[in-house]
This record gives sequence, structure tokens and C-alpha cells, in this order.
Amino acid sequence: MANTLDNSRRPLQEALEPQLAVAARRYPQAVRLLTAYEEACDEADEARAQAAIETLQQLTGKAVAEADLFEYYEASSKEELAFQLSLPAPLVVAHITNAELAEIIRRLSEVPAPAPHWGALPFAEQVSLYYLADYYHNLLKLNFPTRYRFQYFGRFKGPDGRYHTLSPEEIAAKLLG
Repeated sequence: MANTLDNSRRPLQEALEPQLAVAARRYPQAVRLLTAYEEACDEADEARAQAAIETLQQLTGKAVAEADLFEYYEASSKEELAFQLSLPAPLVVAHITNAELAEIIRRLSEVPAPAPHWGALPFAEQVSLYYLADYYHNLLKLNFPTRYRFQYFGRFKGPDGRYHTLSPEEIAAKLLG
């Protein structure tokens, strides 16, 4: 799955990059399983619903609870959930360079502008470009467990009463301690 919208990304060591090829292989079946789950719930067929959940867990290697599937209706689409489940979880990496940390923060801070042909891309590729924030936040949380704070990436009210955001350099400094 080529990244056709954001050519300015700098590569990370392989263990840090999201495994989009794996997600692309799993994605169609994950969508089918979520559809099967929905249909089983509509028909009050608990056995079929549970079978869909178990197959989804086997496909993705992730724990999937019925509560997780109910919650996605409120927050995201079936396709987004299928992509998030299909994407392997980030790994703990022995050493992340300063340049790699800066790139991860940049990817979280900058959303690529849609290209004119964006709507013609396969949905999995569209999603991969816009729904990777959870992956990168989890990557930072795993690799900087005592220093990572989700709040670093949002706005906060300073002592002067004005709202501020941290620069990528300030976020990196906080993560590196």
C-alpha cells in the first residue's frame, strides 16, 4: 500500500513503522467479520456473534471484547474499526533516535492535505493516512512509559490564562526527560 498523499515522511527503523501491508491483507476479512457480527446481533444470534468475535481475534491477534464492538458505533465507522483492528500493535524498541522521535511527533502533529484523487484511493489506504494517530500514540506510550502524556499533543491553558500548544521540540524534550 503506497503512501500517495504525504511524500515528505522520513523513514523510521522498520520496527517503528506501522505494518500497513499486514493491515491491508487483514482489512477485507475484518470488514466481513464485523458485518457478520452486526448481522448476528440484529438476528439475536449470540453463537454467530461470538464466532465472529473469536475469528476476528484469531485474524488480528488482538483481544476483542463485545463491549469494544458496541462502542465503535458511537465513535467510528466499521471500516475505521476494521483498519484499527487489522493494524498490528506497535512494538517496544530498544533505541529510538532523536530524528526518529522528531518524525513520529511530526506525523502526529501534521495531517496531510487531501490530494484531488484522494477519494479514488481504496478506503484502506485513505484510512491508513488519517487514522494512524492511535498507533503513534501507543508507540510513544510503550517506548516512553514514564514520560509520555497524551496531553502534550493538545492545547492547554497556561498560567497567563491563554491557550498554548507545545512545539514538536518541546514534546520531544519532555519525552526524553
